[in-house]
Amino acid sequence: MSGSAVKGKDVLLNITGASIGRSCVAPDSLAEANVNQHVCIIRTKDTLEPHFLSAFLNSYEGQKQIWSFQGGGSREGLNFEQIGRFIIPVFSLPEQRKIGEILRTWDEAIEKLEALLIAKKRYKHTLLQKMLAGEWRFLEFHGQPHRKVRLGKVGTVSSAGVNKKSSPQETSVRLLNYLDVFRREFIFDCELDHRVTAPLKKIAQCDVQCGDIFFTPSSETPDEIAITAVAAEDMPGVVYSYHVVRFRLQEKWDINFRAYVFQADDFRRQAHRLGDGSGQRYVISKKNFQNMMVNVPSRIEQERIGEVLKTASDEINALLREIDILARQKRGLMQKLLTGEWRVAVEGRHD
Repeated sequence: MSGSAVKGKDVLLNITGASIGRSCVAPDSLAEANVNQHVCIIRTKDTLEPHFLSAFLNSYEGQKQIWSFQGGGSREGLNFEQIGRFIIPVFSLPEQRKIGEILRTWDEAIEKLEALLIAKKRYKHTLLQKMLAGEWRFLEFHGQPHRKVRLGKVGTVSSAGVNKKSSPQETSVRLLNYLDVFRREFIFDCELDHRVTAPLKKIAQCDVQCGDIFFTPSSETPDEIAITAVAAEDMPGVVYSYHVVRFRLQEKWDINFRAYVFQADDFRRQAHRLGDGSGQRYVISKKNFQNMMVNVPSRIEQERIGEVLKTASDEINALLREIDILARQKRGLMQKLLTGEWRVAVEGRHD
């Protein structure tokens, strides 16, 4: 363990906060930087390869040791004495280096995909904002103005959904929850498995049909209210939760367009402005939802915009899946290599 000044190849370990136990090796470009009280610098001796040590600390076995020092299962923090008691597997320095090289190959592949993911997200955001504001148009739609519509004039906003309680006197249903909306752009029937009960009248009032748009009406921050997701299909036996708002259109908007139109900066600014709160919780009332406005082009242009943005989303989701696969492969490699279950060939070793 060292002071606060960083040198290249130092192992940096978070010792407090939500990311406690996370480790990395400082690049040479970070030399002369300083860490704060949340980060410990581990400067290894010649017999211990920094990338090997960092990989071990991030592995299941390393994290298990870190967890063992946390009282009551809560990550309260690590001290230098505890860090000095970490038990590291014994490998020759050449084998440590080889293991570090192998795992860095996966890290580099993941980093490249993550950089591409950031670029794709930025491009999608630009596409979305320019197309929905009417700044970027397909040639055939030039001169056709977008309509500015009030939500209450083109559909019905419904709140008072079903709570999470269950009663033997009521009918079993599946619940579309807050997080189902917050984490998705499209919601599919097969993704919902949270079961509750509700009276038949409530089930009829809170049903979910293809094209229904769901909003998050409240959040701890104003930036996370009025997040939307669209029901991609009819969902018999599914009802929406008390913690979301349903918007059912009377007009025939393209389903992909429905998923993206509420991500426009102009709509997000309205949500930020209309969210009532004082730092603990922010809420948009049903009346305010009804008064919010969006730009709506013709149905044909909606289809073209929706197609472009859905393609951009699909590319992003494909990258996320690739990153997840590589991350799982790396975790499996770490487990095998760092426990000695799989050995690597190095010059001079004979098993």
